[in-house]
Amino acid sequence: MRLLEMNACRLAHAATGASITSALVMLALYLATSALGVPEIFDFLVFEIGLSFILLLIGTAVFLGWIRRAEDRARLSTLEGMILDAIAARLTPCVMDVWEQQVKAIRRVTRSSDGANVTFAMRGIGRNPYLPLPVLPRQTTFVIGVVEVMHPDREEPIRAKVWCESGRLSSIEYVRGCLVVRDDGGHSGY
Repeated sequence: MRLLEMNACRLAHAATGASITSALVMLALYLATSALGVPEIFDFLVFEIGLSFILLLIGTAVFLGWIRRAEDRARLSTLEGMILDAIAARLTPCVMDVWEQQVKAIRRVTRSSDGANVTFAMRGIGRNPYLPLPVLPRQTTFVIGVVEVMHPDREEPIRAKVWCESGRLSSIEYVRGCLVVRDDGGHSGY
């Protein structure tokens, strides 16, 4: 998956570079044909073909960038989404804004094999992964909340602690004795 993402990134950069280069070549051809007094029909054809090619390359670069961003987003399970939403409902409006930005910035979800922990990795905000992500006011390791949620496939509630480290959402820890329901219909006992 990482190799595919790197190749898509390189391909998007190559398509962008090719569109810029072709734009410069077409501009030079257009100026040269205009200066040499070539009939206007040839001048027009050079311009139209060049413009079509440039737009095609730009469209390819934009499409590949969109695919790369879509693949880069983490896929939270239904249960994880319910837990994070339950925490968000308890937060004050100023902290909720930071929380929502952090949840949107989750790029990798790692689930332990026994189903006890879910760890999140995030990058910057928006289209630029290098912009710093806003942090919560408290900069230590702490439990931001303990929630009980009802999953449609279970009769008893699922209890979970949500942890933050250095002001960032870091993990969900399920309380012992919970049988965590996976989105594929299976169960992880803990």
